[in-house]
Amino acid sequence: LLHSLAQAKMSLCVNSHATPLPGASMELVFIDSIEIAPQSLRSKAAYTHQPPASVFERAVKLGEAAGIVSSYLPDYNQPAEHPSSISMSSIPYIDSPSVFAFKISYGSQVLLDSLMRQGKVEVHASVLAQFTPKIVREVSVEIVGQQKPEEIIVLIAHVDEPGANDNASGCGALLEMALTLRRLIASGELPRPARTLNFMWVEEIATVRRWQKSTPRVFDKIKAALVLDMVGEDVVKTGGSFLIEKTPDPSAIWTRPPDEHTEWGQGEVAEADLRGSFLNDLFYAACEARARQTQPPWLIKTNPFEGGSDHVPFVHNGIPAILAWHFTDVYYHTSNDDIDKVSASEMANVAVSVAATALFLANCSETDAVETVRLLSKRAAWRIANETQNNLRSNDSSENRRILQAWLKWYEEAFDSVASLNLGAGGKALAAEIRRAQEGLNRLANER
Repeated sequence: LLHSLAQAKMSLCVNSHATPLPGASMELVFIDSIEIAPQSLRSKAAYTHQPPASVFERAVKLGEAAGIVSSYLPDYNQPAEHPSSISMSSIPYIDSPSVFAFKISYGSQVLLDSLMRQGKVEVHASVLAQFTPKIVREVSVEIVGQQKPEEIIVLIAHVDEPGANDNASGCGALLEMALTLRRLIASGELPRPARTLNFMWVEEIATVRRWQKSTPRVFDKIKAALVLDMVGEDVVKTGGSFLIEKTPDPSAIWTRPPDEHTEWGQGEVAEADLRGSFLNDLFYAACEARARQTQPPWLIKTNPFEGGSDHVPFVHNGIPAILAWHFTDVYYHTSNDDIDKVSASEMANVAVSVAATALFLANCSETDAVETVRLLSKRAAWRIANETQNNLRSNDSSENRRILQAWLKWYEEAFDSVASLNLGAGGKALAAEIRRAQEGLNRLANER
């Protein structure tokens, strides 16, 4: 028995059909080094080291294979070092013919490869599955704001992946935040926030898209979104460090030191899509404050916008959103993403930072807004100095000017974005601080 549902729930690929009862036995054919002729795999199983979806057209639609067996694991999962890991995967959905796909571990791959070198190999596959329409059930709870209840701060985690870190850790941290804030408000230890806090447990990406389409007027009142996805990694066991994936700034297009992308890879961002925002530096500051309270100090890193989680639809609709996550986790999307890889202290660090940021945004007075502009001004000065140093290492003067101008524009817009947070009356002090920040930024630019 190579794998069973009880042993590894991820072994069966999404969109697999049932096999005839009590299962089906068939020859296993290694397809990575052969040309597949039409119908040449009929009543056989295609074996591959590639992702099952990538061979589906050749193996199933051309060769008419009854099923696929794949041992593929991305390099960042380190298959040789973790030979029992099986990665989550899927195949395209088709009504007919009925076809299944299994993922196997690297250890099983070594065994199968050895057996196939010795001669013909048969496999027996048994799948019980059915496709039925279902209602997507999600949970959304609110702490309604007392001053501007129509304005929303979203805290969100997706429920539709089966790992302990991805994303039970995000769901659990979000639940603890909601319960703790409710208790503190009910006891009088915290005032009810001025803006509404919306806690959401959702289908990844799809829920937010449905929300935007169904109630665009409500969606447009969102001030910011804080996304929790893989927030509990034990960094020693998994190798995944804590990361803040920033709402798109120029580093998403021009990635220069100290910025760097993760192994997830660069997302698609155009210069016209960049909108300066208060959120990146504000959330980073909240995480820094938490790190000063921990021993050893909590390690915080950032990465440019890449995509792939619930922050994407917010960003695409002009709403600032950050992703709190960990990567590269060697157990990411594998059968070994279990509770023993989760760190309670890491979850607490992320949850405290997210909750503090959400409360700050929900209660931002004019004094708070002024301090936010000052924070952004310091970060802008650092960024301009950093990009000036990067320019010295580049001979493309035209591109250098373009990058510097992009950062100047981004921070000018970031200063302006703070005005939307101010709950205070008047706003003269904030307006004056924004002018000072922008004038200081222009002086820095002229000096360079």
